[in-house]
Amino acid sequence: MAQSIDSFLHRDLRATAVSARCVFVDDWEPIDGGVIEIDREGRIADRHDRTHEAEYDLGSVALLPGLVNAHTHLEFSDIREPIAPGPPFPDWIRRLVQWRREHGWAKGDALHAGWNESACCGTTLLGEISTGGDVTPHDPMGAVIFREVIGFLPEQKDAALQAARQFLDDEIAEPGATTISRKGLSPHAPYSVHPELFNALVDLAAEHAAPVAVHLAETREELQFLRDADGPLADLLRHFGVFRDDAFNGGLRPLAYLEKLAKLEKVLVVHGNYLGPEEIDFLATRPQFSVVYCPRTHRFFEHESHPWRELLERGINVALGTDGRGSNPDLSIWNEMLLLRSRHPELEAATLADLVTRGGAVALGCDDQQGRLSVGKRACWTEVALDDACDAKVTLDSVISAGRRVTGSAVDGFRIASLFGGVDG
Repeated sequence: MAQSIDSFLHRDLRATAVSARCVFVDDWEPIDGGVIEIDREGRIADRHDRTHEAEYDLGSVALLPGLVNAHTHLEFSDIREPIAPGPPFPDWIRRLVQWRREHGWAKGDALHAGWNESACCGTTLLGEISTGGDVTPHDPMGAVIFREVIGFLPEQKDAALQAARQFLDDEIAEPGATTISRKGLSPHAPYSVHPELFNALVDLAAEHAAPVAVHLAETREELQFLRDADGPLADLLRHFGVFRDDAFNGGLRPLAYLEKLAKLEKVLVVHGNYLGPEEIDFLATRPQFSVVYCPRTHRFFEHESHPWRELLERGINVALGTDGRGSNPDLSIWNEMLLLRSRHPELEAATLADLVTRGGAVALGCDDQQGRLSVGKRACWTEVALDDACDAKVTLDSVISAGRRVTGSAVDGFRIASLFGGVDG
């Protein structure tokens, strides 16, 4: 008989077999009373329903592929509540900077809190935007670390480029202490990175075959800035003393930046709230691009309707992100999906589940390793509590519903969260 492990906070499950009430494998096929066999390397060796062969029983839970948060800023994890109000966006930036000045910043503590919260929310892989290139997470979840680069004045180019190059060249500290999957670059946004620096960063990323994440088509103010080289974002940069009228000529749309990025192997278009027909047509023929939609941040800033469903219909990969706690009450990517579930109950459960599993893994260039519970992939899963009293057959529709809680997760066969760390949906 399988041993229950409900009471264990952390446990190494490599070279064992675990069972659960339902396991969703491959393309969301359910196995009732499913078993996952894990090899010594932390990969999935087999999946079946021979529960008598399981050494450990996870109980009345559904096992889903590990959740993927494709975009976050963990350095803001010390912010308890979103810094309201959201709109207008440039004023929110001012409030965020003022909050930081008033409250100080223990960056290490904030990052530690963010990694812990992400683990408790069932995240097994995330895309982290790092201002300082910090690469060591507290828990052994997978991560792609994007070194954020900001510099709108031409004279900032050389130092910013050198810092980015050093980040990509440096070895990851303490190999084996973390499961960093890749390192990448994040030229922050068109209004915060000089065009010459942006071009140089794209070339550097191409040289290193590194992924790139860019905040693009995020706000109406950004579109105005690109078009007119003026407006509220230009005023914001002037306020911080980092804008000169001769530094940017305008006359652009986000498409101009997509065209520059097209030479790269993997690109994350972060937010994409205001992608227009030209940009969508461009993305539809270039599979190296993904769009990362952050639903609750989108709601916080009261943006117009996001084109994510059109993107999916056009074959463009879409993933979800939480963004940071300056605009979001928590770091639960599960809750991002549940918001869309509540707004679009007509959509297939698999479509929504893909956004926080395979879609995120594809966006981060890790879909060969996770995103599905398939033989050969890393044993990364997320556990969702089921109703013990319910005798009905478990379906993905019934799992992805309001009130379901994420109660555990595992990375490479190492269970990093417990039933005591559950997060309500």
